[in-house]
Amino acid sequence: ADVCPTGCLERVGKEWSVEDVLREVLKDKAFYDNSDGGMTLSGGEPLLQPDFVYETFRLCHLEGINTCLDTSGSILNDSVIKLLQETDKVLLDIKYTENELYKKHGCYVCSQKSFTCEGQSGMQHIKDIGGKEIKIKNI
Repeated sequence: ADVCPTGCLERVGKEWSVEDVLREVLKDKAFYDNSDGGMTLSGGEPLLQPDFVYETFRLCHLEGINTCLDTSGSILNDSVIKLLQETDKVLLDIKYTENELYKKHGCYVCSQKSFTCEGQSGMQHIKDIGGKEIKIKNI
């Protein structure tokens, strides 16, 4: 919204700090404690903000809250690998399994290294990082 030269777009919502998110999540801690539940971060694409998600998950773990990452698996770099080490579960939303299909349909994802487009070896990569539980959804 800040860079639209014609002013067509406006920012909706608000910016949250990691502390803001944690404060909100902690309001439901009693529920998480009694249900083995936790927090899920989804998107957009949370892998576009891996440092923010990492720090949020790290603080949740300090409070004893489970974490789940809902992602298309579109990015795999050092920051994402660090994030996956701090993630309890991964909800992997597979749109396509080939880079060319993402590009054909106008998606930026898989224009770089990703674990979705690496197929089974990409999912194994998630498990190798720490034996994470992976749930796959295909929309």
